Amino acid sequence: MNGQKLPLLLFISQFLFQASLMGQQKIILSDLRDAALKSSTQMSQQTLTDQSLKINNALAKIGYLPKLSLGGTASYQTDVTTLPISFPGVEIPSPQKDQYKVSLDLQQTIYDGGATRAGLAMNAANAHLESVKVIYDKQKILELTDQLFYGGLSLQIQSENLSILENQLEQKLAKVNENISQGTMSKLSASQIKVKLIELSQQQEMLKAKSTSTKQTLGLLTGINLSDTDIFELQETASTMSKKEYASPEINLLLAQQSLVSAADALTDAKFAPKLSLNASLAYGRPGLNFLSRDFDTYGLASLQLRIPIDHFYTKQKMHEKALNQLKMDAIDDQLTNARRGINIKLQNIEADIAQLENTIVKDQELLELRQDIAKTIEVQYDNGIITERDYLEELENVNVARNNMALHKIQLAQAIDQWKLLIGNF
Repeated sequence: MNGQKLPLLLFISQFLFQASLMGQQKIILSDLRDAALKSSTQMSQQTLTDQSLKINNALAKIGYLPKLSLGGTASYQTDVTTLPISFPGVEIPSPQKDQYKVSLDLQQTIYDGGATRAGLAMNAANAHLESVKVIYDKQKILELTDQLFYGGLSLQIQSENLSILENQLEQKLAKVNENISQGTMSKLSASQIKVKLIELSQQQEMLKAKSTSTKQTLGLLTGINLSDTDIFELQETASTMSKKEYASPEINLLLAQQSLVSAADALTDAKFAPKLSLNASLAYGRPGLNFLSRDFDTYGLASLQLRIPIDHFYTKQKMHEKALNQLKMDAIDDQLTNARRGINIKLQNIEADIAQLENTIVKDQELLELRQDIAKTIEVQYDNGIITERDYLEELENVNVARNNMALHKIQLAQAIDQWKLLIGNF
């Protein structure tokens, strides 16, 4: 009966294992990055910035379009202008006391002192600043995504290595139990292995809880529903690093702020520059241009108007505004100097870490191979009763530590390379 059940149980176990594999999805950093950016508001912010720029430019260009307006007045006055002279047989009419006027007025800017051009430059600088802010925010989102991904991958590697150790101990426990049944080993040997397995199980539970929390956070960040069975996968990444295209979002943000201050300074100059305009009116009313006429008439007026602001010479408004702009420019210059220095220091530190990790991984491989060879010898000695369970378990733990160290150093190397690229804006 038991012999009939065994194949069925093996079939069910194999089926469940295959089903779990089918339900797994690979968690790849590039996919997480794309999803994190799409689920954020950065894409829509860029669209809004582009639309705002078009509208603001259209509004700025209105200044050179003719301004037309319709106007009308009706008035009554108690007295009118009269001529204090008279001629025999000649009647000089007096204007009506009620007067009316309907007009079409035109105002055309001929020269606005560069205000339109400065306004367009200001709009472009504002839009550029907003675009750079979007890229800067993207960098922060990608940094958080990378941190969570590599953290989850590290937890997964530790769990996988613990599983390898657990499998080794379970196999050894089976042999020890067999030896106990044959009277060649004491139950103490099995108890010590069981204690170690319980400790490993506790560590696995802790790693699982942290992994679940990491995946839940990634799900909130990316909008991807990640399950406990999904696995992190580290893709090969090019370690080639070049500073030829140095475009740090932090530096670009400060440069964009400088451009905005420069545009504001040009707008200040335009505000106090001379301006020339054409004014014209076509009117119908009583009286017309002949103020003595008592009839309704059409008439037109045209004039050139030159306006040269001079009040800023004594109010010092222009001087103060330009002084404020210069102070802002100086402050940004200081921030740029500090930012460049800080980024260069970070890059040098990361480059040193990368070189060290590459050398460390080579040593890790050698150390792991030596630990594995020692563990094989220790296992033979343990099986032959030469050493105790404590020595055997300690050497197995050493192998696990060596395996963990090499895997974690590889993860740190990949993370350092990605961090380097993010820092210079290569993403």
